[in-house]
Amino acid sequence: MRATDRSRLPPLAVFLAGECALLAAVARLGGPPWTALCALALVGHAVAGPRPELLWPLAPAVIWPALFFACGDRRLFFPFTMHLAAHLAMLFGRRRPLPGLVAGAVIVAAFVAVRMTQRAGPRVLIVEGVCAAAILVGVLMARAASLRGAAAHAGIALGAALAAYACLAL
Repeated sequence: MRATDRSRLPPLAVFLAGECALLAAVARLGGPPWTALCALALVGHAVAGPRPELLWPLAPAVIWPALFFACGDRRLFFPFTMHLAAHLAMLFGRRRPLPGLVAGAVIVAAFVAVRMTQRAGPRVLIVEGVCAAAILVGVLMARAASLRGAAAHAGIALGAALAAYACLAL
């Protein structure tokens, strides 16, 4: 091993440190439901491949629990969810859209389960479900339109979260 090689952290260590930092921030700002959903997404990310360069597009997702912490509006859980779902949809949908759709749907299903424990009404759940499905399809279409790279990935995920935020007005 060369001297320069010893000074670099292994990619897995960087990935795990990034995951821990993200999870700690979400736990501090959002609380248990936010942390559980983030943990599920991070497990999915690890399964897709622990690539540190694709972890940073998740960082903007911390905006939503930070806003929740500041104002207490739990509806912000939906944009956070869609950021995570979009991220996983793109990771798993790199070659074919169906695995991406399934990965995003797993995050949305966990979100719906949390919302049911929060006693969300059927109308609210239907609107959130329809919006989530439309957003995931849009994410995979953007991904298929040759939008590649970590910056595009981050932009698409943030766009999904902003679309979910817009859906809160419905």
